[in-house]
Amino acid sequence: MKKAFKVFAVVASLGILGTLQLDITNVEPVNSSAVQAATNNGVTQNKSKMKSALANMKGKYDNAPKGRPYGKFLPKEDLMVVGISRGASFADIQQSLGKPTAIEYSGGYIVSVAYGGIYFYPFLHSEEIQTIEITNRDATTARGVAVGDSLEKVYSLYGRPDLVQENKWFYGVFKYYTDYIVGIRFIHDDNVVTRIVIL
Repeated sequence: MKKAFKVFAVVASLGILGTLQLDITNVEPVNSSAVQAATNNGVTQNKSKMKSALANMKGKYDNAPKGRPYGKFLPKEDLMVVGISRGASFADIQQSLGKPTAIEYSGGYIVSVAYGGIYFYPFLHSEEIQTIEITNRDATTARGVAVGDSLEKVYSLYGRPDLVQENKWFYGVFKYYTDYIVGIRFIHDDNVVTRIVIL
C-alpha cells in the first residue's frame, strides 16, 4: 500500500538553522527476517561507536604561526575543580577536601595527590598545584562537563576549541612549541570525553 507523508524538521546544528522537508513514498513494512539474515551474513557492519562529526573539528588557531600567544584567558572559575584552583598548596587541598585517597612520591617529593578520580600535580619540587586532572565522574568542570559526556555537550558549553591536537580539545591561552599553556583540555575518544585536564 502506498502512502505519502510530508515530514518537516528543524535542523539545529552548530548554530545553523534550516528547514528540511522530506517526501516519503512507498512506505512498506520492514521484513525483520531479511534484516536479521543480512546481519548474520556480515552484510551490515559490526556494531561500532558512533563517531561525532565534532571529533574532526579544527581549532581556531591550529595553523597559526609560532612566536606569540594565541587564545584568551578563561575566567578563574573555569580553572577550578571542587573549589581548588591552580596555585593552591597541598595544605589548602587537604583543608578543603580532607584526607586524600592516594599520594605518590618520587625522590622524596610529592608528584600527585588523588581524591578518587581527581588528581592534583605540583610544579616540580613544589607544593603549589600546576595541573588538575579528572579521570572519572567524581567531578565536573565549572560549566558542568564530566568524563563520559559527549563532545556535543563540550561544544554547546565552551564553543569552538582554540586548539585541536588529535583527540584533545583545548580552550585558553597557549604559545606553540613552548610549555606556555593555561586553560582546560578535553581528551576524548571520538565522541566521549575520557579525561579533563586543567593546566
